[in-house]
Amino acid sequence: MIKKKSKNVIIFFSVISIISIILIASLFFGGKQSSYLSGEYIQSPTFFYYECAPASEAVSSTIINLNTGSSGWISAPDNTDEWDLIVSQTEQTSWYSLNRRIIYQVCHSNGVCDSQVIVNGESFSIFGNTIVPSVRISNLLVGDKVWINYQYQGFGSWYDKENGASWYQTYKPFILWKVDMFGGGRTEYTTIKQGCNFLSSDKDNLLNSITNSIKTITGQSSTSNTKLGFYKTRNFIGTYVPISTANVNFVTYNGKSGYCLNRQIFAITTAVTNGETYRIIDSNFNTVLDSSVECCPGEKETTRLCNKNFQWENIETAECSAFNPCAGADWSPSSINSKQLIRYNCVNSKCVSETKDVECTSNNDCITGKQCDTKTYTCVVVETGEYGEGEENNTILTEKQCIDKAKEYPLLGYEWIDSQTVSCGFLCNIGLSEPKVTENSYCKATFLTYWILGGFLFLLLILIFIVVIIQLSKGNKHKRKKR
Repeated sequence: MIKKKSKNVIIFFSVISIISIILIASLFFGGKQSSYLSGEYIQSPTFFYYECAPASEAVSSTIINLNTGSSGWISAPDNTDEWDLIVSQTEQTSWYSLNRRIIYQVCHSNGVCDSQVIVNGESFSIFGNTIVPSVRISNLLVGDKVWINYQYQGFGSWYDKENGASWYQTYKPFILWKVDMFGGGRTEYTTIKQGCNFLSSDKDNLLNSITNSIKTITGQSSTSNTKLGFYKTRNFIGTYVPISTANVNFVTYNGKSGYCLNRQIFAITTAVTNGETYRIIDSNFNTVLDSSVECCPGEKETTRLCNKNFQWENIETAECSAFNPCAGADWSPSSINSKQLIRYNCVNSKCVSETKDVECTSNNDCITGKQCDTKTYTCVVVETGEYGEGEENNTILTEKQCIDKAKEYPLLGYEWIDSQTVSCGFLCNIGLSEPKVTENSYCKATFLTYWILGGFLFLLLILIFIVVIIQLSKGNKHKRKKR
């Protein structure tokens, strides 16, 4: 039960922590986002258009038979503005057939009708002209309509003849043409069936408006998002290059949002489509709010920085930085006080000294019988009879004791090594004082390491020899058993 309660408490605090992080992040990024307009920021956009226009090739409609000899009024197809009507005799006349003819009349959208046109048969049988040539009625417009009769003559009068002729239309259907200089120029885009209806994939890119642009965009004659009327156009955004807002110096100039580039202030061009609002950062499109300002905010030179009012402000030269630390950044003996260490820290781009008192920085600071340990900067007692095996130690043996050890233990290779440490503080680095030299001589048993290493190798060889003997003895036992 306790475990279950503990688990619930952990889950509760985890959820609270996650919610807190999300709220803090939203506040942070929300504040940052308010510094510039929403939308996708782009450059180098291209704008082209769709046009509803006749296809390059004509098509033919279905052939309609004059079942009763009369067509009724025939109108233009829905998807064209100009058409032709072809009427043809389909009847196979006999030698005894009487005269045949095609008669038609065209009426226009304004209500005016042309006179009837009669096309008589040309070939003749015993009883009359029975073969009627095909009739093509050309350049008919959208509002035009045509009435057709196919007739025969009997006993001095003309009568409609059923199933003797047929008609069909030819026309160029309207489709969408895409005018895109990077996509092949002006090309047929949709099928006859699709007509001037937009594809669903194209609707998001249709342009609704563009503002603050100095570049002329071909005017569109329609704002429909579904279908264009005959000869209507609709603009769309073609290609563009997305850019990061981090690369744009956004500013507010005379109450208008814009950006500063090359010490000029530009307005941001806005292009609104069905799917997105594009903020165009491109001097080829952007109107100029100011052609010359003193500087762009944030612009920096060696001794000055540009403020939000587009003016220079002087700044102090930085002595140091994270990539240019102060000279003397490590603790070293002070050139002014022998019992003091000094180092220099970078504070607000300036080198500031920091000191600390110590017991000593050299042997001269210690009383008789003691020496200065430069690792801890404390005076330590020199105890005779002790030595460091193979280690550097300047507080244990004197030079005379080292010589005595070399005579007493010649195989250890005792040797007195003279060494100096040169330290230079801030004043020294700028030439106002001399560097401080500290003696760090010590006694070292140089051969001890070799003896230890040799002993280890000797023991290793003995171990290998024992292993080999054991393996050989096992081999001899196996051979005896086989015999």
